[in-house]
Amino acid sequence: MIFDVPVVYNAYGKITGSRVSSSVGFVEVVPFDINVIAGDEAPVVAEWDDVAPEYIGGVQEVPFVEKEHVRVQAGQYWRPVRAYEIASGLPSPLGMVDVRDLDRALTKSAVIGLSKQQNPNTRKNRVPADHFSSVEKTSRDFAVREVGRYLSRFRVIDGLVYERCGQPVILLSEARFEAPEGDDVFRRNRVTNQNYRHWRNNVLRVTTMDRVPSATHPDLLFTLGSFKDALKRVRRMGVSATMEKDAINAYNEARRPRLAEGYMADEFHARAEECAMYLRYFVARVEAKQNELLPAGDHQRLRLYCDLAAAVDLFPEAEAFDIVETAGRAYLERYEEYAEHIHPEQRALKRAVALAENRPVFVDVFSAPSADRGNS
Repeated sequence: MIFDVPVVYNAYGKITGSRVSSSVGFVEVVPFDINVIAGDEAPVVAEWDDVAPEYIGGVQEVPFVEKEHVRVQAGQYWRPVRAYEIASGLPSPLGMVDVRDLDRALTKSAVIGLSKQQNPNTRKNRVPADHFSSVEKTSRDFAVREVGRYLSRFRVIDGLVYERCGQPVILLSEARFEAPEGDDVFRRNRVTNQNYRHWRNNVLRVTTMDRVPSATHPDLLFTLGSFKDALKRVRRMGVSATMEKDAINAYNEARRPRLAEGYMADEFHARAEECAMYLRYFVARVEAKQNELLPAGDHQRLRLYCDLAAAVDLFPEAEAFDIVETAGRAYLERYEEYAEHIHPEQRALKRAVALAENRPVFVDVFSAPSADRGNS
């Protein structure tokens, strides 16, 4: 699907009669193609309700968007883009972006990620040759490349704009709650708070790995197929809570995601999903601290990390398990740290390696070599 985008760039040159060169801004409308995928080629594999719990206080790092889902295409996850993520001024900040919304935002130069390459106040379609008698250099190619790089993250599926995302996971986190003045929530729970009308409880939230806060410990992440385990954990953590315990338990129970038939249907795929989750956690943490965890000059460590990062997109293929089993074990034997509270990425990699090493193995009897082959 073609989108016409006004791209801002600078040109440097001389005008007629001038002895010195000058820099002037220009805008050119450039067509960009965003891939369109049919809905049946990228089926929805998980849906869930991302509704905010009652009385939640403070600003959430990732806003609650009510209805959410992810699709899978060629082994990669895709989620719908929300208006607040790409542009200001769209009708519903938390609503899903369709092709008309994206086209309107691009035409008005309102896309947040392209603020350096767009300027709605600059006259369009005037080329440097119309202004300069001789053009010495221009940033057009760089600007067009940056816009293309930004737009390459999107896909159009069934009229909506999707962005590649991380694996869908269940996140267990502590949230702050605050009852407004005049509400009887405190009286109902027979609790006296001398300072403020607030309390804390543990909340389950379904999200994607790219939205998981960087400080999250791997023990607080669960695959979508492990909802029962996550629910047990959050209940144990909130067993001593007094404020709205029944309400938060009911809320957490209602977070159960709706999975497509066949998604994590057997032990092999469930294990692959869990192994991939811990591996993605490891890759994200190392990438965030690459100067510390990938020191310059240690080429072996970088090579092992690159192998593990490449394996992320291979799940649930058996090749991904093989890479995790070999490269992951080599990484741990060479660089293992014992202070897991300082290096939670090591803990995650240990779990991924253990899952890879203990995975179910299936033998194709039709392709197995004959016992007496070569003896006839």
